[in-house]
Amino acid sequence: MALQIETKIIFNQSAEQEAYFHPKVCVEAHSGELLMTLQTLRGSDFYGPPLCSRSDDLGESWSEPSPISSLGIHPYEDERIFEGVCDVVPDYHSKSGKTLAIGHNVFYLKEGFLDTLGDFSGKTRQNLQRRAVYSVADQQGNWSERKMLRFEGFEQSSSLVCGCSQKVILPDGDMLIPFSVGDWGRRDRRCVTFLCGFDGESIYAKKRGEILEHAVGRGLLEPSLCYFEGKFYMTLRAEDERGYFTVSPDGLNWGSMQAWRWQDGEALIMSTTQQHWLELGGRLYLVYTRKTEENKDVMRWRSPLFIAEFDPKKGCLIKSSETCVFPLRYVDENRQKPALLGNFHPCIISENEALICVGENIPGQRQAGNTLQARIKC
Repeated sequence: MALQIETKIIFNQSAEQEAYFHPKVCVEAHSGELLMTLQTLRGSDFYGPPLCSRSDDLGESWSEPSPISSLGIHPYEDERIFEGVCDVVPDYHSKSGKTLAIGHNVFYLKEGFLDTLGDFSGKTRQNLQRRAVYSVADQQGNWSERKMLRFEGFEQSSSLVCGCSQKVILPDGDMLIPFSVGDWGRRDRRCVTFLCGFDGESIYAKKRGEILEHAVGRGLLEPSLCYFEGKFYMTLRAEDERGYFTVSPDGLNWGSMQAWRWQDGEALIMSTTQQHWLELGGRLYLVYTRKTEENKDVMRWRSPLFIAEFDPKKGCLIKSSETCVFPLRYVDENRQKPALLGNFHPCIISENEALICVGENIPGQRQAGNTLQARIKC
């Protein structure tokens, strides 16, 4: 099935401006409006406060982004360290009629990002833990105070986060949320899913799934879930030039991880970059980046952005279905400055229409770049 893809710039940024990054969209069913969360990018992993923008015409136009005040940046313990929030994903919870904005906390110094996870000797201050945090919006668009998820069994972990992930909201209102877990002194992170309840105000754990491990580099990162034809699927970012997926009957107990491959068995070469799911027209697709002849000199091969159909029976991607969503774009005549597209997110509008949004990142230009949107139809 050929996909129709129409792209546009929704926020145009110059080298003199801070670019918007991490644009992620959900449909608020009670109003039919789209809500986007995003934030400015000030440097490598150095973000401004989370913002939200709205569209009442299914993404044809967007409002000027405004702050989610409860997810702002605040001093932490002393005047040197600040605590912010990043990697926020909005999800509409239909049973309660509320919108959840879930990300995780992050720490900064005045001059930039403070890497609290990079000291694998365990000498880093162990009170600087990263945890999933969230705010809840009612139907009038009022956001709650910031709340933090602390789950039993991970009290001493360096991180328990679900930023940038796709979750599955079940018909009864429960949610399956995938987390990446870090431990002090351990380089590789693991992955675990939780069955969570939501009472309209707070998220709480009901059941924990098994822990998945892959001890290469930083391990398993930024997992994303979907439910398709009676099974749960999870795709996982890794650091061994592969991405992986696994299958589950209940979203908690997972089969063996399989590297992403074409139907002829050839593995896709990926580099520590997200993959996300998109169901469209009764078919399941993967959205991803990979190494090609065109982008072999691009950092982490983070452009172009592709989409391909997943064959659930054979457990592979269909090579003939691969389509470029956003092409590789250079911003200079010497082709030395590519716009990177590593942090993107899909949103289902209807059975046959979806959006994919991404923020460009142009290193060396104060992180400038455009915010892009692709409308995909089948």
